[in-house]
Amino acid sequence: NAGNKCTLFAFLDRIGLYAEAEALIAREPSAEDLSKLLHAFLLTVPFENLGQHAHPALGDSVAAVPAAKHIPSLDVHKTLKKVVYDRRGGFCFELNFAFAWLLRSLGYKVRLSISYVITPGGPVPGHLALFVDGLGPQPLHVDPGFGDAPREPMAAVLGSTVTDSMIGDAYSFAPNDDPSAFGQTPEMAKRCGQVLMRSRKSGFGGSVMVDFVGLPETPPPAPEMTPPEPVYLVNFD
Repeated sequence: NAGNKCTLFAFLDRIGLYAEAEALIAREPSAEDLSKLLHAFLLTVPFENLGQHAHPALGDSVAAVPAAKHIPSLDVHKTLKKVVYDRRGGFCFELNFAFAWLLRSLGYKVRLSISYVITPGGPVPGHLALFVDGLGPQPLHVDPGFGDAPREPMAAVLGSTVTDSMIGDAYSFAPNDDPSAFGQTPEMAKRCGQVLMRSRKSGFGGSVMVDFVGLPETPPPAPEMTPPEPVYLVNFD
């Protein structure tokens, strides 16, 4: 309807693609456009939880904001207002709900998948990842709502590997075939058959912070990647 179309144009403007909006809407979904949309979203919509913190007043011009005034919502219309019209960021559910809405509005087939983020204390439930079907022989995993996920669409198949074009980290999918690994419960092992793995560029020389901070002398680049480490448990199905 007209409201959705206006929001779609506003969303594409929000992520810096307004000039290409008509072409993106007219084209059939493709892996190339999916990558373009993912990169644009990542560069413009931050992962943030500022709404969960109290913000003091700033003189007489800015009123104080109490903590938890902006509770994250699973209502996609509230999420779109926050991300698109209020030009905010959000949590994984907010960002990936919004990105899923954008993709579906452009004709993509998108599935939502609950995943378990691996921490020193074991996997923590409650993260949302996305899978896009119909663009090739395998679904494509995308996750703009997680600050440390691949910044490239990634084939959802064991052994699939992708190198992050933005920061150089490498990601792969491995089987979650050891129920005793990662401190997971038997239920987690049964539910999630795959684990996202990441290898980082080791050393400060491989960090984007080198350019951000503007060091007078750039450290030499790291000679190798770190060993693969688990990021989160996921289920391709």
